[in-house]
Amino acid sequence: MNTTIFISEIVDELQIQAKDNDIDILDIFDLSPETPDFSVVKRQGVFMNVNFDTKVSYEFRLAHEMPTNINTFMEYYHVPSWLEADVMRTFLEFNYLD
Repeated sequence: MNTTIFISEIVDELQIQAKDNDIDILDIFDLSPETPDFSVVKRQGVFMNVNFDTKVSYEFRLAHEMPTNINTFMEYYHVPSWLEADVMRTFLEFNYLD
């Protein structure tokens, strides 16, 4: 499968899940590269900094703003258990940024 198509499908599925749960996803283009993505519970919105300077992909960052823990993420997205260390490392990186 073409990686670009797979990535697009992930983003599409996340957008569907957000819409089904009345969560707005907004790409922000005028934030500094140091500003991480964030969510606002009262607004039920996820704000993605398109300029965020990170090695972590957009789709993973978007998914990170939705599930609240590693197990929820892995279960929801059917991530195989052998990738748990990678998922944990990335979640810890984001927890550090939060």
